[in-house]
Amino acid sequence: MSARTKDRASDYAISAKRYAEQVVTGEILACRWVQRACQRQLDDLAKFKGKAIPYLFNPKLTDKDGRSFQPADNNFKTKHLNEWVNADTAWMDMRAWDACGDPTLDTEAFTGQPCWIGLDLASKTDIAALMLVFPHPEVADAYVVFGKYYLPEDTVAAAGNSQYEGWMRTVRLTVTPGNVIDFGWIEADLLDLASRFEVQAVAFDYVHAPV
Repeated sequence: MSARTKDRASDYAISAKRYAEQVVTGEILACRWVQRACQRQLDDLAKFKGKAIPYLFNPKLTDKDGRSFQPADNNFKTKHLNEWVNADTAWMDMRAWDACGDPTLDTEAFTGQPCWIGLDLASKTDIAALMLVFPHPEVADAYVVFGKYYLPEDTVAAAGNSQYEGWMRTVRLTVTPGNVIDFGWIEADLLDLASRFEVQAVAFDYVHAPV
């Protein structure tokens, strides 16, 4: 195996491990079969840490420039994971989206700053989202966005929604009691945000708003 091929194999292995971790934690939605396969992959990696693992590298899974193939691509999902998607090409490259994230940013750093809030409300099966938008403190004409998301506990516990439990465990999802989203929780969060930031406006849809 050439040095370049070894580098490509290493890149793919890193990418595959990252994908498996995101599936297991619920960051990437996947059926339970894919979740089990990813967990088994991570278990094998932990078991054989520091030893040679008999996995085969397929060079067809890299592009012509030798960059690592990204297993989150829709083509990979349908051809290799038997997972249905709505389009051959995703509307948004989620790797590019993830690259915009800055884990060092925190809402506490924006206390007293101007803030715009957007609400996409839902009741039972859809996720309700509360988004905060701040001007970026260092980058001109750029913004910092924080989000909070809500679902009722019955929806989280329903069969086929295993990814929601992962999001709940990683505090990416706020779960309210019962079978419908308790808007009182969202109202309480809005009041808390209004006491901490200079809220300029709150935009929301009227479809699910209790007005």
